[in-house]
Amino acid sequence: LVPPSKPTVSIPSSVTIGNRAVLTCSEHDGSPPSEYSWFKDGVPMLTADAKKTRAFINSSYTIDPKSGDLVFDPVSAFDSGEYYCEAQNGYGTAMRSEAVRMEAVELNVGGIVAAVLVTLILLGLLIFGIWFAYSRGYFERTKKGTAPGKKVIYSQPSARSEGEFKQTSSFLV
Repeated sequence: LVPPSKPTVSIPSSVTIGNRAVLTCSEHDGSPPSEYSWFKDGVPMLTADAKKTRAFINSSYTIDPKSGDLVFDPVSAFDSGEYYCEAQNGYGTAMRSEAVRMEAVELNVGGIVAAVLVTLILLGLLIFGIWFAYSRGYFERTKKGTAPGKKVIYSQPSARSEGEFKQTSSFLV
């Protein structure tokens, strides 16, 4: 027979209101296996008929004392708080986990809409910039009838004055 050790918890720091959240508590040293209880802001959370207590009337949670799971389905704004669990197996003293704060937050719809609008504006400016550069001739256009990559090799000699002669090209026969 071994008393429980200090339990470890998995508690999300932030959850979105309306979603499902699972908080877990476990310890592996106790024999027989421990049963778990949860506390919110130092107040014990009941495993049955939680809605009958004034402290948890607005909450919708279930606790499994055997597995140590605390499930909120769905999370409400009321569920923000500091949570910890206790493990007890009838031998030794009950062991308490570290307390972790969980915040229930609303989905930031305004931020999402603003991000989408900014992205669309930037995309529009990029398309306008490409069109503007293309219309001004900054991109090379290929002309019909000429093969790409061919360059003009011969150009007309420039006009010269009468008294001046310079050789401009040589031909070998």
